[in-house]
Amino acid sequence: MRTWRWKQKRDDYIAAGKDQRKFDKRYGQESVVGFMKNLEIIELERECLEEGEDLTEIERPYSVHQKDYQKLQEFIANCHCLFAGLLADEYFLLYVPINDRKPPLLLQLLADLIEGMPEQELQNLVELVVAFYETLYQGIGELESGLVPELKLDLAASLQHLPQQFGAKQQVDASMQAWLQRRGMTPDGDLLAQVESALTVADREYVEKLNQCLLFLGEERQLNVAKACYYRGIQRCTREEYVTAIADFDQVIALEHELVEAYYNRGLARAKVERHEEAIQDYTEVLQLQPSRAQAYNNRGNAFYELGSYSEAIADYDKAVELGFSSAEKNRAIARAVLAEVERKKREEEERSQREEVERKKREEEERSQREEVERKKREEEERSQQETEARKYGYY
Repeated sequence: MRTWRWKQKRDDYIAAGKDQRKFDKRYGQESVVGFMKNLEIIELERECLEEGEDLTEIERPYSVHQKDYQKLQEFIANCHCLFAGLLADEYFLLYVPINDRKPPLLLQLLADLIEGMPEQELQNLVELVVAFYETLYQGIGELESGLVPELKLDLAASLQHLPQQFGAKQQVDASMQAWLQRRGMTPDGDLLAQVESALTVADREYVEKLNQCLLFLGEERQLNVAKACYYRGIQRCTREEYVTAIADFDQVIALEHELVEAYYNRGLARAKVERHEEAIQDYTEVLQLQPSRAQAYNNRGNAFYELGSYSEAIADYDKAVELGFSSAEKNRAIARAVLAEVERKKREEEERSQREEVERKKREEEERSQREEVERKKREEEERSQQETEARKYGYY
């Protein structure tokens, strides 16, 4: 290739009407002689191929430029580095104690090591590296399957920076498949949608890596853990799976503390399972973020009503009506009627309690009088008995 490039430049130079000797002088006599010798060998190869000769049996003493020797040396050195790196990664991933384990380091260096390699050699080496890691991950997956999804993403990320990406998309897909299998799901169809349906707060780091890979591959879709948990919670509410929906909204709020809809829908779900005090907390949070949300006042009023806090419920219904939520008027009327009945019964109970208290005091007074009368009679009897005893003693009786 170096010889062909030299010949093309030389032919263009001569075609431009310039002095050939001046061009050859640029390269020096030794190099020109070598190029001319190489051109003769190339012509010889062409003739042999036309005659069906085996080129491996033909003497072809090419003149090789020093720079090409250097490239060959660099290529061999890089190959040694690659194989040494593969062995080191295998050792530190499989054969050291867990606390000393290291993620594959060669993948971070791969792009620099293979830079400038001829295309065919590059493809062969990368295919070898990928096959090595796939075998390695298959082995570790039998023992610790939880490591495989991120390891495959790291492999995909390293391949993305290579000219042809060399199966980066397949590694991303394999990562998602391993992630789904780890959660007892069967990979099928839209892998991204399946992953999204099962995301939790614990998956944030994985999702961040996955999104970076997807973006680099030109995939417009990006996963968002908070949104995935939120929409899953909404779906579960639709299916009346309120307890699991609450868990989803918990995760949303852990990630996005001011996402008002998460508080609102968690309040709805908590109310459905009669966790009214917690529902009140959620609606209160909603109203702190959106003070004019009339339906939140109404819903909080409903929660207060269920807890028997009718005055608080009426106050919330009043605010909801004031903000234009007309349905709260009926709820307010019911709460007022119930509160009036409760207060009536309370008054009756207080009056009854007062009557009972009067009667109790009256009974206590009567009992006290009776005890005093008994005690008086007892004293009189004791005095009479004592007098009789003294009379007998002195003969007066």
